[in-house]
Amino acid sequence: MRAGEGQGPSYAVSVERVGGAHDYEVSAGGADSSVCLHVTETKSADGGVFVPGANGDSSNSLARYDPTTTVDDGPC
Repeated sequence: MRAGEGQGPSYAVSVERVGGAHDYEVSAGGADSSVCLHVTETKSADGGVFVPGANGDSSNSLARYDPTTTVDDGPC
């Protein structure tokens, strides 16, 4: 059973990943068409997140990314 099924309005939204990129086709029950959601991520100009080592003197960091999205009418 899906969470909330039968407990309110349902728009039957479907999201399917398309190909190996970060493109997602979004459709809804009763809608005449779908849209293509493109998600991109670029390395942040603000740098990364510092991760201290167990001994306290590590200088490792994890890269930080800034996600952006665009939407195009129609399928991907």
